[in-house]
Amino acid sequence: HFRALALGAWLAASLGAAAFVYENPYEMSAEGDFNGDGFLDLVVVDKATGVYRIGYQQAGGVFQWSHARGSGLEGLTGFSVGRLASTTYDSLAFASPTGNRVNILDASAPASAALPLAVFGPGIGPASVLAVNVGGAGDTPHHDLNVISIQNGLNPYYQTLFRNDGSTNRVAISHAAVGGAPGGANRVVLKTGSNDCMGFFM
Repeated sequence: HFRALALGAWLAASLGAAAFVYENPYEMSAEGDFNGDGFLDLVVVDKATGVYRIGYQQAGGVFQWSHARGSGLEGLTGFSVGRLASTTYDSLAFASPTGNRVNILDASAPASAALPLAVFGPGIGPASVLAVNVGGAGDTPHHDLNVISIQNGLNPYYQTLFRNDGSTNRVAISHAAVGGAPGGANRVVLKTGSNDCMGFFM
């Protein structure tokens, strides 16, 4: 169920905010260059079903919309866009507590859907995912993954950082308790020319 009103409001607000994820009670939406052609494309995700559609921007500003594609997860609470599979185009990352994993999808082929790549970590019930460079030892040109899980027993909230090198192997490099379940995960730039930061609300 894709609501045109929500998409229209997001388009008006998103100019110049590449990969920023916007959210309403039913959908999440963002933009990114999913096929590496230099044009910003659009993606709209239905939270309940995990189904998404991509509008691939053509020369002249026309969008060619894909058929609905499955993310492999339902009941989505987390979504992010970043350079996960390649440094030349953006991929999609989805999180669902009930699915108990993060799924990464390469969307570089406009005519066909890719199979999801599941990422499992030490946290139970991943609810938030953010594609962001976490830096430190072993840093790569790709975005890494910041995942917040919410079903970890007596202390339910944990943050796990996964190092990503664009291969099928994402390694958990940090796993620590946090004080609550942050929402609205996005990459933010606090100062022109500075590195991206992790932005949340509590």
